Amino acid sequence: RSAATGSAAGTPASVKRNETSTTPVASTSESVCRASARRIGLRSRLAARPGLEAIEPAPRRRVVALSWGDPPYGVHGAACDAIELAGGLMAFLGCGPIVGRALAEADPEVMLYLPCDYTLDEAEEEAQRIVRRAEAQRIAAVRRGDLWALDPALLLSSPTRAVELAEVARLVLCGISDPRARRVRGAP
Repeated sequence: RSAATGSAAGTPASVKRNETSTTPVASTSESVCRASARRIGLRSRLAARPGLEAIEPAPRRRVVALSWGDPPYGVHGAACDAIELAGGLMAFLGCGPIVGRALAEADPEVMLYLPCDYTLDEAEEEAQRIVRRAEAQRIAAVRRGDLWALDPALLLSSPTRAVELAEVARLVLCGISDPRARRVRGAP
């Protein structure tokens, strides 16, 4: 990743992190160590999941994961780590509001929606409202039907939930259905 642009490998150079909208996952050496330890723990827990080894890794795709839809708000660092371990390339590096045209300019291939304090049914309903907005139609993931409502309980800050989020994200990125994720389709 480039700290200056916030872009990940495979992300177009023209896509830049909006400096006022997201926070880098690690901005000091101490937080780099914490982020590395978190990833190592997630990787070993994910490797121990029965059945996941049979799923071929998906091609890495640019992902935006939102914990809130209006205004768009990115998920926290542990969730970003889980999604990246699942095979996603996060378009934004941390939690915070995604302002202006940043979401449309990131043009994610996949969007994951996990709104805080919602049920999966409520998350799906809210994602349907997002899809109906005219500005959402500028986003490739929305146009292709790659906006997914995920069970918001996966955002809870626990190692078990982080592993579950990585598992569900990997299934979604591979196009495999899971009861904790629902594809949201629709157009205005």
